Amino acid sequence: MNSIVAFVIAAIVSLSTFLSVPFDELEKGFAEGDATSILDSCGEKIIITIDKKEGVYSKTQATHVLKTFFTNYPPKTFVFVYKKKEQGVNSFAVGNYISDKEQFKISLRMKLLKSTHRIESITIDKE
Repeated sequence: MNSIVAFVIAAIVSLSTFLSVPFDELEKGFAEGDATSILDSCGEKIIITIDKKEGVYSKTQATHVLKTFFTNYPPKTFVFVYKKKEQGVNSFAVGNYISDKEQFKISLRMKLLKSTHRIESITIDKE
């Protein structure tokens, strides 16, 4: 009986780790200005809004958009100030991005698809 309980607990812990939102990897990607690593966590299409200009992009196009942003505003620091894994399949995070030129608030919306959290949208607003 104890081995069954231990197995169930191990399975739950493993599943929760497997289904965890990749906040640490995303935070590192923004801190390093690494568009490719950030977009490893997106689906086929992603909505990106930068300073109220919104577009729906393929992963390749989105990579170019974020690389251009990072070129124009190289990261000095980035940290998530709010992270929320909602009940069900949705997650949300907000971070502060500071470059030499400007400060931005970055918001991410994610959804659980096929046991992996995928970024649905990135919103970048000047502070």
